Amino acid sequence: MTITDLESTNGTVVDSGQLKAGQFRPVHDRSEIVLGSCVLMAKLGAERSETSDGTVWILSGFDEDGKVFQYPVSSHGANPGVGDHVELATLSRAPNKDCVLNHSSVSRRHAALLVGPRPIGSALGCSWS
Repeated sequence: MTITDLESTNGTVVDSGQLKAGQFRPVHDRSEIVLGSCVLMAKLGAERSETSDGTVWILSGFDEDGKVFQYPVSSHGANPGVGDHVELATLSRAPNKDCVLNHSSVSRRHAALLVGPRPIGSALGCSWS
């Protein structure tokens, strides 16, 4: 899974690395994701069922009121083609988005979680099969 900043006002940081708008960064098990001043932890779940063979991630943290925030993200059904990527969730403060974070430092359209092939700092690129 990767994350990209969607030209947010207060920025996106993954594992201490600041993202530029449109830049992709891998998200690993226990990656720390900071959207503005909202800190999230990405946890890779081992949950699989007969109806779902996709990978399950849990984003957890605290909202601005100090309430625990947990959002499941699944790659079930994501089937990128060659050179394509699939957006799993949009992280934002806007109420009509996938993953709504009640935090004033989070933009209305802050970041997106994606799955699929993306060259991330590779001189030779990557392929998907």
